[in-house]
Amino acid sequence: MAHGLRPRLSIPRLLTVTVLGIVAGCPSDDGNDTGNESEESSNTGPPALPDCQANADQTACEGTESCAWQPDYGGCVVDCTLIEEQATCIDQMWCEWFEETCSFEPLA
Repeated sequence: MAHGLRPRLSIPRLLTVTVLGIVAGCPSDDGNDTGNESEESSNTGPPALPDCQANADQTACEGTESCAWQPDYGGCVVDCTLIEEQATCIDQMWCEWFEETCSFEPLA
């Protein structure tokens, strides 16, 4: 070997790809908790509310879960008293959030 020259290290391409594949990835089903496994969330978010206004009469309204017949509020509306999340409550027409409870807002 000549003085001042460094030996050149050569790694076979197949070995490089194989090693990088092991280092770059982590199996998600290996039983070890690494924090990168995807899990189904148990929090499904606020419940979907029905389109209560689509019910034109009192019988249809009362037969639809989460709806209430309120003529003073325009007929069939979402039953505010059944909503448990503040954000969902304040997004509904005629509903207001007060002291951790959703209720119908007072009529003027």
